[in-house]
Amino acid sequence: MMTIGLIALDLDGTLLDSQKNLSERNRRALERCARMGIQIVPTTGRAVDGITQEVRSLPGVNYAISTNGGTVADLVKGTSLKRFIRRMI
Repeated sequence: MMTIGLIALDLDGTLLDSQKNLSERNRRALERCARMGIQIVPTTGRAVDGITQEVRSLPGVNYAISTNGGTVADLVKGTSLKRFIRRMI
């Protein structure tokens, strides 16, 4: 049996609707995942500050991948765990 420990998902157009809202159906599904011990990781092109409080407040949301994969953030501590800087030559 396969165990899922983490779900990473895009925000705009995937988790959130065209009005940037989280549907009740998606909320319930993610809350169920959190009860199963699955970490939910918002993944977005936005900066960390662009992740809405509605998403941040979901159970199981402790980390985020933002800035098009350029930053991995600890949302609970408010710190950057890793920043990837692309150097232009």
